Amino acid sequence: MFCKKTDAEGNVTEEKAQLCVRGFRQIKDVDFHETFAPMGCLATLRFLLGYCASNSFDIQQMDVKTAFLHGDLDKDIFIRVPEGYVPTMRGDDEITSAFNMKDPGDLEYVLGMKVTRNKSMKTFSLSQELYINSLLNDFGMQYCKPVSTPLVPSSRLNPFSNEEANPASINYGRAVGLLNYLVSCTRPDITFAAYCLA
Repeated sequence: MFCKKTDAEGNVTEEKAQLCVRGFRQIKDVDFHETFAPMGCLATLRFLLGYCASNSFDIQQMDVKTAFLHGDLDKDIFIRVPEGYVPTMRGDDEITSAFNMKDPGDLEYVLGMKVTRNKSMKTFSLSQELYINSLLNDFGMQYCKPVSTPLVPSSRLNPFSNEEANPASINYGRAVGLLNYLVSCTRPDITFAAYCLA
């Protein structure tokens, strides 16, 4: 799988190739028994930002490179390496870089949200302007006209009547999912519109 890593402003910083183990071929209770990935939730993030703001604590962001490689497993995992694969790293190289940390400094972006701090007012503000612009570009709406009310409460949505507005032609489910993420993070004002579209 090929992917591009971007910085906080959306500029491409790295292009990577990743080897994907075909986990989709695993059978529950034969090849694995449970799946779990510890992650914080938005409520926890909001609590931490509020707590740090009210107590004037500084927030730094850290990134442990390859942290996912250091989890403890109680079972052995085997993979078949694809033909032509040439390893780029030996075991001793892996050990020396095991906990290489990247320190980007003060918290500026988290989960696609820009974090702005006002120390004198003891506040943090979250915004997703870059995410919104990316979403609009993905769906060809970068030149749409902003409105103050996303959907008038008395509006009635009708089934699509032409091919251009067909939900299948715009990946409707993906669009609604992206809007719901926006609602849950920084835009509760569009909740009703996202609900109606879902």
